[in-house]
Amino acid sequence: MTSAPGSLREAQKALTRSRIIDAAALVFEREGYSGASIGLITTEAAINRATFYLHFSDKSAVFREVIAHDRLHLDEYWRELNAALIAGTREAIEEWVSRLTQWYRDNAQLMPAKHEAMAGDRDFATEFQPRYDRLAAQITDYLDTFPAERREDEKIRVQMLVVMTDQMFFHALVQGVWNGPEEQVRQVITDIFCRALGFD
Repeated sequence: MTSAPGSLREAQKALTRSRIIDAAALVFEREGYSGASIGLITTEAAINRATFYLHFSDKSAVFREVIAHDRLHLDEYWRELNAALIAGTREAIEEWVSRLTQWYRDNAQLMPAKHEAMAGDRDFATEFQPRYDRLAAQITDYLDTFPAERREDEKIRVQMLVVMTDQMFFHALVQGVWNGPEEQVRQVITDIFCRALGFD
C-alpha cells in the first residue's frame, strides 16, 4: 500500500524542517548568535533561501526552534532539584550540582549563542524567561512544605540561587574564565545552596 501524496509531502516537509534546525544548531554553535546568518544556515542545510522562509520567518525564529528542540531543556534537572530540596541534605544538593555540571559541559557549544540572544534580542529574552516559571512548577513539592505565606519568598530564593548557578557555570564551564578547579566551583555552589536554604 502506498502513502497518500499529502502524507508524503508532510513527511518531506517535516524532514526539511528538521534538517534546517540541525544545520542552524551547528551554525549557532560555530558562529554565535550575531555571527550566524540565514545564508550560513541554508548553506549548511543544503537548501535555498526560499525553502528556509517556507519554514521560518527569520534567524530568531529558527534559533527559538533550536532551543526548543535541542539540548537546552532543563525540566528534568528542575525535577531533580525538587527531589534534592525535599531531601534537604548537603549530599543531595551536591549530587544535583554535579549532574548540572555535566549538563553545562554537554551544552557548552550552544550556550554562548543563547546568552548572546538573551542580551541582544529582547523578544527572545522575554520568551525565554518563562523557564524560571517552569522551574517553579517543578519544585512545587518542596514549596508545599512551607506555609502558604512563605512559598513565594522561597520560590524566589531558589530561583535566585539557580540564576547565580547558571551565571557561574557559564563563566567557569562554557567561557573557561574561572582559574580555580571545577571541583571548587561545585563545592562553593553547594555551600551557598545549603547555607541559603538552611540545609546541613
